[in-house]
Amino acid sequence: MARTRLTARKSTRPPRHGIAPSYAPMEPWDEEEEEEIFQHPGDDSDGDAVTVEQETTPSPAPSPAPAPAPAPAPTPVPVVDLTDDEPEADPEPETWIKWVKEDYGQGVHMADILRWTCHRLGYGMRPLYKCSRFTHPRYPTFWEVKVVLREEHEGGWEVKAFHHDVTIRRTMESGIAEAARRALEVVSHKERPRLQHTYHRFLPYRASGEARTFIATNDGVDMATDFLRKYTSAALTALNEANNHIQELQQEVQELRWERDANMAAATGAPPPQEFAVHPASSPSPKRPRYDSPGTAAEDL
Repeated sequence: MARTRLTARKSTRPPRHGIAPSYAPMEPWDEEEEEEIFQHPGDDSDGDAVTVEQETTPSPAPSPAPAPAPAPAPTPVPVVDLTDDEPEADPEPETWIKWVKEDYGQGVHMADILRWTCHRLGYGMRPLYKCSRFTHPRYPTFWEVKVVLREEHEGGWEVKAFHHDVTIRRTMESGIAEAARRALEVVSHKERPRLQHTYHRFLPYRASGEARTFIATNDGVDMATDFLRKYTSAALTALNEANNHIQELQQEVQELRWERDANMAAATGAPPPQEFAVHPASSPSPKRPRYDSPGTAAEDL
């Protein structure tokens, strides 16, 4: 049977071009929306998800920022020390320092005997001891003593003689005792005629600059006293010789110390030590007798 326009079956599909003829009525139909699922690579949470690649538009590179202007140099701020500590002073040079003290030898037995003898001879003034103390940062302190024998006059006083301790001492008292002993022996030798009839005639005597010491004899004494006199004379002679030898050794020690310090200063670049020529040296014994040498009054033991 041939279908006519009126008997033809109506199609439920939409027209091919999506435009329905004006004479054909439209039936509503629902269209499901597809969901787009974006899945990051490596995400296995949903195996049926479809990966959708999105094209990323590269962002333009930022323009470089202008270089900052150089900062001005900082102004130096003066440092103010608010502490109470004083700055360290430069070290003082290592030199000998000499201190001089005058003393009368009070309490030193040998000085008392010399004072009594000078009073017996008519010296109107007590012996005066000039004691010099020498100090150094690296050397031991020592004393050097000399005694001044004076005689008073109208216009003042006159120096009769100087007598030195030939060695340096650790204490002032020991230097006074040795200087008084040496002065006593020389004064006893010089004033033999004036002391001949006094008990001072038994004092030991010797010429200045000599080591040999003598003691006057006394008639009518026993052998023991005479032997003691000889023994004392010999002991004093040995003491004088020993002191002279000690003075020479002390001089050599000072020279060796200076040579050692000079070598150390040259090796380390330090300033040289003080010259040995200006180092204080002990007073040497006189090279020649200051008074007359022993004559007939000197007894050869």
